[in-house]
Amino acid sequence: MVTIEHLEVRYGKNKSPALAIDSLRIEAGERVAVIGPSGAGKSTLLRSLKGYVQPVQGKIEILGCNLLLASRSQRNRVNRRMGLIYQQFHLAPRMTVWQNVLCGRLGEARSLPSLFGYFPKRDRRIAWEAVCEVGLADLAHQRAGTLSGGEQQRVAVARALAQRPSLILADEPVSSLDPLRAGEVLELLSEVQTHHDTTLFMSLHQPRLAKAYAKRIIGLRNGRVVFDGPPDALTTSTMEGIYGGKNLLQFDGDDAVTGSR
Repeated sequence: MVTIEHLEVRYGKNKSPALAIDSLRIEAGERVAVIGPSGAGKSTLLRSLKGYVQPVQGKIEILGCNLLLASRSQRNRVNRRMGLIYQQFHLAPRMTVWQNVLCGRLGEARSLPSLFGYFPKRDRRIAWEAVCEVGLADLAHQRAGTLSGGEQQRVAVARALAQRPSLILADEPVSSLDPLRAGEVLELLSEVQTHHDTTLFMSLHQPRLAKAYAKRIIGLRNGRVVFDGPPDALTTSTMEGIYGGKNLLQFDGDDAVTGSR
């Protein structure tokens, strides 16, 4: 699904790379969370996979395509099979829930008709199924900007689902939500990943959430992988290796998180 080799990303003239990964592989159908302190490279990693960041060297292969050597049309084909969920939702607030989710079909729709809001029946059916799956059928014709944060993130999940993705990238998807809504959104993402047998790769600020909702955890520190294993292996000592003794209270748990899914 995803293969990374000898990857290096730098910003400006910084002496130390923002990301330096010798080897990393994500298999199809995995549910993976990447954790680490601020500046560890979590968002840089996801942005590199999406193609928003250009590495200075290395290999990123997704769905059999080496993104660093691929043509624009090859990258576009891969991007159409990747759904991206952002921390700040990235919705069109004046558009309805239904219209925002339909935007997930833009990669498959003909450009000119879609500009005027026309989508084929198949695209409309897929988008409606996604709206229903995230539990927003009753709000389908409400403007996205009037919804709560948790509901807006559900719209973002539905939009990603409408792409029929093989890979979902979620960059800090619950950092803007309170603990209860964060648990609900991660529960939804877990159910979506299981139901569609897709691959879910998400960055999370809080290790306790990674332990509760991921099946595999990757720990980054200073742009390098310092931990890669199952949630049960995320012990106090491994946490110290990732965070350097900081933020360990976040690992202790929360009433909103009840266990591993």
